[in-house]
Amino acid sequence: FRAESISRAISDQTGLKIELIDKGGWTFYPSIIYRNSKVKFTHQNNSLTIQNANIQINKNYWPLSPILISLNSPTVSYEGMEMRNSLLNAKYSSNVLYIENLSGNIVEGYLKLKGEIDFDNPNTFTFQGLFKNIPLNTLMKQSKIADWERVNIKLSSPNFKVSGKGSTKQAILNSLKGNVPINGSIYFT
Repeated sequence: FRAESISRAISDQTGLKIELIDKGGWTFYPSIIYRNSKVKFTHQNNSLTIQNANIQINKNYWPLSPILISLNSPTVSYEGMEMRNSLLNAKYSSNVLYIENLSGNIVEGYLKLKGEIDFDNPNTFTFQGLFKNIPLNTLMKQSKIADWERVNIKLSSPNFKVSGKGSTKQAILNSLKGNVPINGSIYFT
């Protein structure tokens, strides 16, 4: 097992560049485990960056058992929007990524979700979870969509569900369906 060849195969299939800054280590009993305390992930179009990630990948010897993935990172950036103290627990089986927990802080707010991404069925995804006190105007400014200087909007949802499919941003937006009950506050300055 060579971590470099595995990361190259993942990069070829997903466009996700994996930089193994730390040497990492393998354990082969009672299951195959790879650990690395300093990994950097960057998508080929720079839309996603994960810095200083601590990752553990675990696979039992049973042929049909899933690959278990645990990752935490102080900073995850997607399209300019940052999530701090992120934690991901997932499993991969039969070309489906099951996200058991993805959580982190977004500005002063919090996000926690679970869901799945099916890579065989044109990148179909479903997510459900909650978010609390997410500042909409800060996210719009970070993603360079809008800069609202005189308004402060914070949104929360105790139980959202979204689904969609596609491999491009436009296809995902066109297929997006969901139920997002929202509570919020707005302040004018």
